[in-house]
Amino acid sequence: MKHTIERRNFLKYLGAVGLGSGLKNLLTIKSRSVEHLTSMVTPPKGVVPGVANWYASACGQCSAGCGINVRIREGRAKKIEGNAGHPLNKGKICARGQAGLQVLYNPDRIKHPLIKKNGKFQKLSWNEAIKIAAEKLGEAKSKPNKVAFISGSQKGSLGLLIKSFTNSLSSDKVLFYEFLNEIASSAANKQSFDSDGLLDLDIENTEHILSLGSNFLENFSSAVKNSVGYGKMRDTQEGAIGKRGHLTQFESRLTITGASADDWHPIKPHSESLIGLAVAHTIVKEKLADASVSGELDKWEEALKDYTPEEVSKKSGVSAQKIEEAAKNFAKAETAIAICGGAAAAQKDGVLNATVANILNHLVGSVGKQGGVQIPVAGYLASAGKNSTVEQMDELAKSMGEGGIDVAVIYNTNPEFNLPGKVGFASNFRRVPFKISLSSFIDDTSKEADLILPSSNYLESWGDSVPEADSGHITHTLAQPVVDSLYKTLSTGDILLKITKLIGGSVAAANPYRNFRAFLQNSWKSIYQKAKSAGHTAEATFETFWNSSVQKGGFWTDEASFTAPTKRPAPSLISAVAEHDSEEGEGEFSLLPYPGAGTYDGRGANQPWLQQLPEPLVTGAWSTWAEINPETAKELNVEMGDILNIKSSTGTIKLPAYIFPAIEPKTIAVPIGRGHKSYGRYAKEGKNVLKIIDSLKIKGTGDLAWAATKIDVSKGSGWVDITRTEPRQLLAGEVVLREFDREIVQWMDPDEYEKVKDHHEKPIDALPPHREANNTDDFWGGIVQPSKDKVDTSEFRWGMVIDLDKCTGCSACMVACYAENNLPIVPSDQFERRRHKNWIRVDRYWEGDYPNVRAKVLPANCQHCGKAPCEGVCPVYAAFHTKDGLNGQVYQRCVGTRYCNVGCPYKARIFNWFNPDWPKPLNMQLNTDISVRTAGITEKCTFCVQRIREAKDKAKDENRKVRDGEIQTACMQTCPSSAITFGNLIDNKSEASKLTTSPRRYRVLEELDTVPAVIYLQAVRKGAVEHKKKTGGKESESGGETH
Repeated sequence: MKHTIERRNFLKYLGAVGLGSGLKNLLTIKSRSVEHLTSMVTPPKGVVPGVANWYASACGQCSAGCGINVRIREGRAKKIEGNAGHPLNKGKICARGQAGLQVLYNPDRIKHPLIKKNGKFQKLSWNEAIKIAAEKLGEAKSKPNKVAFISGSQKGSLGLLIKSFTNSLSSDKVLFYEFLNEIASSAANKQSFDSDGLLDLDIENTEHILSLGSNFLENFSSAVKNSVGYGKMRDTQEGAIGKRGHLTQFESRLTITGASADDWHPIKPHSESLIGLAVAHTIVKEKLADASVSGELDKWEEALKDYTPEEVSKKSGVSAQKIEEAAKNFAKAETAIAICGGAAAAQKDGVLNATVANILNHLVGSVGKQGGVQIPVAGYLASAGKNSTVEQMDELAKSMGEGGIDVAVIYNTNPEFNLPGKVGFASNFRRVPFKISLSSFIDDTSKEADLILPSSNYLESWGDSVPEADSGHITHTLAQPVVDSLYKTLSTGDILLKITKLIGGSVAAANPYRNFRAFLQNSWKSIYQKAKSAGHTAEATFETFWNSSVQKGGFWTDEASFTAPTKRPAPSLISAVAEHDSEEGEGEFSLLPYPGAGTYDGRGANQPWLQQLPEPLVTGAWSTWAEINPETAKELNVEMGDILNIKSSTGTIKLPAYIFPAIEPKTIAVPIGRGHKSYGRYAKEGKNVLKIIDSLKIKGTGDLAWAATKIDVSKGSGWVDITRTEPRQLLAGEVVLREFDREIVQWMDPDEYEKVKDHHEKPIDALPPHREANNTDDFWGGIVQPSKDKVDTSEFRWGMVIDLDKCTGCSACMVACYAENNLPIVPSDQFERRRHKNWIRVDRYWEGDYPNVRAKVLPANCQHCGKAPCEGVCPVYAAFHTKDGLNGQVYQRCVGTRYCNVGCPYKARIFNWFNPDWPKPLNMQLNTDISVRTAGITEKCTFCVQRIREAKDKAKDENRKVRDGEIQTACMQTCPSSAITFGNLIDNKSEASKLTTSPRRYRVLEELDTVPAVIYLQAVRKGAVEHKKKTGGKESESGGETH
């Protein structure tokens, strides 16, 4: 039987259904959150809708003390960049600094005070929380040293308040613990020059660097400062020396510093000081020492007699010829620096290793000289104290375990994660009757606390710091709150002052300040008075001095000033080095933990951009692996991804093997920073290798020798596909990924460079040949090729020049691009499917085999081709060519055929396999000048078109032309070594156009005739020609991504 329904009845039923649904919504509307639209007809003072404000502050991602500028739109922080006026980082910033917004807007931040009841944290008001803290601390005050305060490194006023606060509670137990510190280097400087702290490395003006195991371009001293200097050292135009500087690197595992070196020498573990002494022996023997030490040569010759290159060669694995060559190049340079730090200073003989570098600087006359090493003038702010050693942390842990501490306060450090298991910090910390954490996150240590008083983020707080690696400008970096507190948190200083006020009595009298800003201003009054008396400021009053400092991000002098050393290294120092032997402990291999590029010492693990940042040279992300030499892997019958059992005297860890062709055969390297038990949703990936390191100490310091552990390694059961960006597939017979005869990354031999360096080619304008729009026989098929008018009448052809001689492969450009262009978080499961999203990536290519192996790096983004293959194949014209030469993409047109992905020979186009997920409040960091792209479309680098438009609009409003250098892409702006230059290629006066005249210029896959607008300058590296002859012209690659 056929059923029918009249139209009128159908509409009645439809209305009833709609009404029922509406009633349901009305009944539940009260449970929904209410959002309000705020009118900007009358915006707050200083706010212009759509126009960003920039505020100077200080980076809090490590203790280096870099100056930053923060971009604010309508009250929200949107982008962090370097402060161009700051003498330390000079406008540049590293990958971690770029990711700082993900600390501010992290979804796992603690939003209010918490108290632990029955093993679980419960919400608490600030009044209640402060009252409980004051009562507990007030009770502990009655007995001496019953309060312990453990903090991360503090180089500013907050450290002074922490010390004063703890002292007012009848305790001197203040420990500033930083896992990655410069204690050994400072000790070496003390015994060499009678100077505490770090020396200034004038890399910018040096002609030659000899590095003894120091990865100074990534994690020693101030890596950004060092990288800025390195870029200028490589630049014959900017560098003061007038010619390209040279870098020689000795190390057991190739780092980005080693990859940037002219000469890289792999060495046996723990042989850095021996090599340095062999270099010193050669300098003295060949009479290459500086005239200033001529009166000491007999003593030096006697002290160095046992360290001949031949003898050291047997213990180091480096040939005597190479040691002698390195010594002669170093000594004959007009200016030179020897550097030792990082992992080399974290061995048992770490102080000795660093001392040897000081000896070398002394022998060649580099101490106190421009282009050498100098002692900066001390800052005007008093120090709260030096970084604490592991020995001191061990003593405190024992005291806590024995009932010696009644209340422990912990802030900005995570010793449960960073300390070796043998120290037993966690178990002893639990025994303390009352534990207070001032952490912003429930991390491995703060989860054991009884009370959490969450500190505001560094972008929400007042503060300051004195850089440990100062450049002689008496630098004091000032931090101001650039946004209001996102949650019910307080700055650390305000928390302490509120507790102080409530305790009252002598405790309150010790710090009678209404808030931390008042305390900070009081500290800066002493800075002002000292600067005024020294003639370093012209400000008439403290108020104007303070306002000026807040505005520019701190105080520093215009001219650098240094102190002459009161002491010089003596030959007697070498007697201590004579005790050098291999590291103690059982085990065939040496374990080399190294700080992750993004995760660092573990603090970056809760920031998803840093988790997904590929580790330079390895390309791994979201996981932990063990790097092993190919020959060692063959002996153990291990392939990529096979599980390794890594056993030390303290425990065993199981990690997948990563076949790394540039590591010494008896060394196993593992990245630090992952494997947290608690630190938010993003931090639990991977494993914590620090739990199996021995608690050995650096001689003479009591600090942890974290690079001194001996291990045994065996093949375990199982296999893991390491999360990484490099392609999985290998050619038959290869243990690393290789590419043949494509010359993606081109090098020029130094001899060839000397011949052609003064030659200039015709500038590259990257314009396509003139073609008629209706010519159906050309490459375009007459469809989307821009006409002659569209190309020739434009006053712009935007292009980019990337100098591979300056690029270090640090990947700061990648995170800057994430932040500027709203690139999404790619979770580990999507990353494993190779669905990573990088508009610019740093490809890595291998050449040769160990020990004659080198890594090449190449920043790769959309080439914005003049004859772009992607444009002609798009069936819906989503890919198009703009008037000023950009390869554009209309997201609303794209239907996701991926023809453009196939057509692009540079793998620059990325298909969106999933919708981006921004857990609140991470969505608040999104750049409102650019859209968020959805699943099913293709996207790519736009040359930061939003910045181009902003500059054009500003120039139009001011009735002028766009100035050269006014437009900086995000990658160019942040690049620490200034390897990237962006500009107008058809303006021959622009810096970008001038660089295209270099004889080192080339374009990737130029034979395809795509007319790229990205021009590369060849890196100058020794052996570029000879090595090709030895390998038959082949290059090995693990570059690029598959989309």
